[in-house]
Amino acid sequence: MHPRPSALRHHGLERLQPERPDVRIHTGFVVATQNPAEFHGTYPLPESQLDRFVLAEEMGPPTDSEALEVLARREHGDPIAELSAVIDIREVIELQEACLRVVVAPAIRSYIVALLRAIRARPDVLLPASMRSGVYLQRAAQAWALFEGRDFVLPDDIKLLSGP
Repeated sequence: MHPRPSALRHHGLERLQPERPDVRIHTGFVVATQNPAEFHGTYPLPESQLDRFVLAEEMGPPTDSEALEVLARREHGDPIAELSAVIDIREVIELQEACLRVVVAPAIRSYIVALLRAIRARPDVLLPASMRSGVYLQRAAQAWALFEGRDFVLPDDIKLLSGP
């Protein structure tokens, strides 16, 4: 199934070959980088877009040994060009479906709701936690539990993924 032509134009997407699965339709997975706000030409995202990012990882500058490794890898070419797929689309979809089978007990859902309520009540939080953030936290916890070899979510999964 392909999206409507208007949706294709809206997102700047091209119609894919019929024999190729449309990754964007099935996976809903995007990886993005963010430059520091101090960089010229960097503008804050609107709240409606920020709300769609599930996880963030701050890397900071590399250590000297990491910087040396980056330089060595790029001495004679681009290592990114040599990368090959480590998983195919069907495996991604299977993993996503397996995540949805991970059990979230009612007490865990209540814990997520209490966490959202506590975040919203803090006067120092400029952007309150949305319901979408709770759904994403639950999904991330399901994925983490699966990664850890479990078919159920623990409170510690929520603590780990919700940050400090």
